[in-house]
Amino acid sequence: MPTYLVALIPERNIFKLASKFEKSRNVLKTRSIVKSDAGHTSPLIATDRTDSMKPMNTRPHPPKLSKRRRGAAMVEMAVCFPIFMLMLLGIIEFGRALMVSQLLTAAAREGCRVAIIDGATEGDVETEIRNMVTGSVGCQTTAVQVDIVVTAISNGAIVNDLANADQRDLIKIDITVPFSAVSFTAGRFLNGNNLRGQCAMRKE
Repeated sequence: MPTYLVALIPERNIFKLASKFEKSRNVLKTRSIVKSDAGHTSPLIATDRTDSMKPMNTRPHPPKLSKRRRGAAMVEMAVCFPIFMLMLLGIIEFGRALMVSQLLTAAAREGCRVAIIDGATEGDVETEIRNMVTGSVGCQTTAVQVDIVVTAISNGAIVNDLANADQRDLIKIDITVPFSAVSFTAGRFLNGNNLRGQCAMRKE
């Protein structure tokens, strides 16, 4: 400090200024320029002991759930799970019904192809249809109901037997199976209903 300034300062304050100056000089000595591995310089970083002892945990803390939110997931599960299972069983049940209906229609078509051949009997047609339905659908033979209706082309009358059908007579086959015999689930959407497949061809 210049001597002319010291002369102007009272003696009692000289020691205070000197101690403050010494403290500030010690702080400056403890600061250094830290060089990174790439050779760049970083800003001045204080290396005070109090700063170096502070934990460097910068991860955000997860939000704490209040006591009122405890059990909310369990309640939501209890409300939504029955609705989800109801929708799932409904999709399975209606999908099974559509599949069986298509198989019954295919079996009726094959039965008509057998019936339009000359010399075919109703017993032959029913046997062919029942074997195809039980093999593809997987139900019992007693659950398959087959109705064969022959309509004369000349006057529109019903022919009593397939063996008596003439050429160009209309042969219609109707297959019925109860849904309870082919259902995969224990649902109650379609129980009591019958699944049907139909086909009609003219006798050759």
